[in-house]
Amino acid sequence: MNGFANSFLLLFYLDGLLSFVDDILPGIPSLSLLRKGVGGASLLGAMALYVLMAATPRLPKRIFCPPVAYLLFFSLIGGLPLPLYVEWQTSKIIISCLQLFIGLLTLCQIRTLTPERRWFVPADALQGPAFRWTHTLRFVGINIALILPGMILYFIACLSLGISHLTAGFLYLRPQGLESEAREYVRGSKTVCLIPLVHIGQNHFYSEIGQAYTNRKTVVIMEGISDAKGCLQSIPKIQQGLAATGGLALQPKKLFPHLTLVRHADVDAGTFSPLTLRLINALAPVFTARSPQETADAWEAFARQKIEFDRTLFATLKHDLLDERNRHCINVIENALTTSDCLLVPWGALHMPSFEQYLLEQGFEKSRATHRRVFQFIKPRLSLASPSR
Repeated sequence: MNGFANSFLLLFYLDGLLSFVDDILPGIPSLSLLRKGVGGASLLGAMALYVLMAATPRLPKRIFCPPVAYLLFFSLIGGLPLPLYVEWQTSKIIISCLQLFIGLLTLCQIRTLTPERRWFVPADALQGPAFRWTHTLRFVGINIALILPGMILYFIACLSLGISHLTAGFLYLRPQGLESEAREYVRGSKTVCLIPLVHIGQNHFYSEIGQAYTNRKTVVIMEGISDAKGCLQSIPKIQQGLAATGGLALQPKKLFPHLTLVRHADVDAGTFSPLTLRLINALAPVFTARSPQETADAWEAFARQKIEFDRTLFATLKHDLLDERNRHCINVIENALTTSDCLLVPWGALHMPSFEQYLLEQGFEKSRATHRRVFQFIKPRLSLASPSR
């Protein structure tokens, strides 16, 4: 056990050092490959040591808990919410520095606890019974009562921060469900209403939006990727699969039944890069699978595509799915404002920050906000009592 524990510490130190150097000097394939190998080995060691800490009281928790917790935590969370607020490479450097700090702290703990001020845990420091029921029950109890709920709350908090940050507050989480905030902007006689949408939600959300706007002179700047060449026939299937999985409804094609002045403001799928098209079409079978076996087969087929989830992929997706579409829609808004006084822009919530920035730069001012619930997590219980007569 002593040899295994010290081997884990050595891997942890080496992993931290390699991660830091690789993040400071990116683009060295051999270094990245070595980092992945050492990182994978240290993570497996952390999992094994976590089980050992539950089984035996011999392992000193103050030494091994910090590195084990670090590896398990960041393997699950991935550094969230840090990448939301700083550049991805910067966040990786910060996380690597944290690992180096934990490694240094662990070394200081070992040298403090050992009279000979050693660099590794000596065999005589692992004393006591190899197994004790009370120790195991206490360890498991702490994990169930404190650590598991803490991880769940942390993940929910990160999700809430991510949604609010990426949509500039047009979408936000509440204990009851996912909420949206439609914002109205005014400049002289011109009015533009930005309506954040989630393309899969509950029926009442879409019906409430559709009934809220009845001025027939209003021009609707409509979202909707066209597909003249049939490049993305999988998108409707993905949306239907997600809606069926969550028991939700798809956004209706005619969102505003009382309005007839509609301008299509989106791009055609033919303008997307081959990488974007390849990823979306490869993911379609995963979201449309109807059984666990179909899902497993779909993931296996997706893995065979060997799509690298790197910075190039994410930059390409952002360019195709957000930046170019935002630019195209803003051009349509600009042209529509020359002939119309009232515009509705019902687009996906991720597009709203760019639209809001454009309106503010053009001298528009926010006049009011309307809050709506996209969907609720728990449906209210219906009373079983009969109404009084």
